[in-house]
Amino acid sequence: WAGVLAAGLVVIFPGEFLGRSLLGFTDYHVAETLFTATAMMFVILAVKEGAGSGDIFDHLRNKRWGVLTKPLVYSLLAGIFLGIYFLTWQGALLFVLILFAFLVIQFIIDHSKGRPTGYLCVVSAVAFLVALLLSLLSSPGVMALASLVIAILVPIALAVLSRFMHVRDVKPLFYPVAVLGLGLVGLLVVRLVSPSIFQSMVGSLGIFRWPMGTTVHEMQPILYPGGNFSWLIVWLNFNTSFFLSFICMGILIYQIVKRGEAGKTLLFVWSFVMLLAMLSMRRFAYYYVVNAALLTGYLAWLVLEFAGFKKASAVPVAEVPRKAKKKAQRERQRKLGRSPAVMVVAAVVVLLVVFYPNIGPL
Repeated sequence: WAGVLAAGLVVIFPGEFLGRSLLGFTDYHVAETLFTATAMMFVILAVKEGAGSGDIFDHLRNKRWGVLTKPLVYSLLAGIFLGIYFLTWQGALLFVLILFAFLVIQFIIDHSKGRPTGYLCVVSAVAFLVALLLSLLSSPGVMALASLVIAILVPIALAVLSRFMHVRDVKPLFYPVAVLGLGLVGLLVVRLVSPSIFQSMVGSLGIFRWPMGTTVHEMQPILYPGGNFSWLIVWLNFNTSFFLSFICMGILIYQIVKRGEAGKTLLFVWSFVMLLAMLSMRRFAYYYVVNAALLTGYLAWLVLEFAGFKKASAVPVAEVPRKAKKKAQRERQRKLGRSPAVMVVAAVVVLLVVFYPNIGPL
C-alpha cells in the first residue's frame, strides 16, 4: 500500500516532474526517471530475494537453481534497465555511484551481523555486467567502462574478504577497516595506472557542489534560486513531501541499524544521494520526485498501519455468529488500542498533510 500511495503522489506532484512529463516536452528526462526507478525496483527485489535465500555460493555449488531463479532474473532485469539508462543519458554514472555506495554499506552491515554476503556479489555482478554489455551499443567513454568494470570487481573482492575473515574467525569490527584500506589502495592504483581516469572520477563528484554563481536555470541550487535562499522552489515541487521525506529517512536509518534490511538500505542511499544532487542542482528535482513519493508514501502507510488499517483488513471472514464476531473484533481493537475513529482520523490527517497540499490552493 505504500507503493500505491507513492504512485498517487507522483501523479499529482507539481513542479519539475510535471513540467517535463507533459505531452509536447521534447527532452528525455521522464525516460531517465522511468529507467532509473525501474532499475532500482529490480535491484531491491533482487537483494531481498537474495538475502532470504541463504548462502548463495552454496546454492551455486550444489546447483540449486530453483532458489537462484528469482534473484538472478531480477538482477538481469535491473541490468537491462540500467543499461538502457546508459543509452539514454551520459550522466548515468551517478546511479553506478549510488549502487556502489549501497553495496559497500550493505557488505559491512551483513558481515557485522554474521550474515552471508554472497548474494550482493552475484546480484551486482549480473546487473553491472548486463549494463556494461548494453552500454557498448553507444560507444561509451573510458570513464564509463572503467566504472562499470570496477563496480563488477569490487563486490567480488568484498565477498571474498568477508568469507576469508569469517573462516579465519576475525572480529567483524575489522571488516570495515579492511574495506577502507582496500579502497584507499584501489584509488592509489587507479591514480598510478591512469591519472586521467582518476581525475575524471574525482571530477564527477562535482555534481554535488553548489554552483552558486551559475546563471543556468536548472543548474542552480534548489534552495538558492538566483543566488538567494528560498523555500519557494522546493515547496512548488514537493510541498509537504520534501519535509516528510526527512522524517521517513530518519525512520529508515533506525530500521537499518536495527535489522539491516538490504532493500531499506538501498532506498535510503538512493534517496540521500538524489537529495544531495537536487540540493546542488535544481534539475535533479525530477529524479527526486520518485524518492519523495516513495518516502512519503511509506511514512503515510506507517501512520495508517499504526492506526489499525492493516490489522482491520487482515481480519479473516469466518462463518461465526455475528455477535461473537463483533465481540472478537472489539476485543482485538481494545488490545491494539485502535478504533474506527482512530482510523478515520489517521486517514484524514494523511489526506490533508500528504495529498491536499498538492491539489488544493497554495
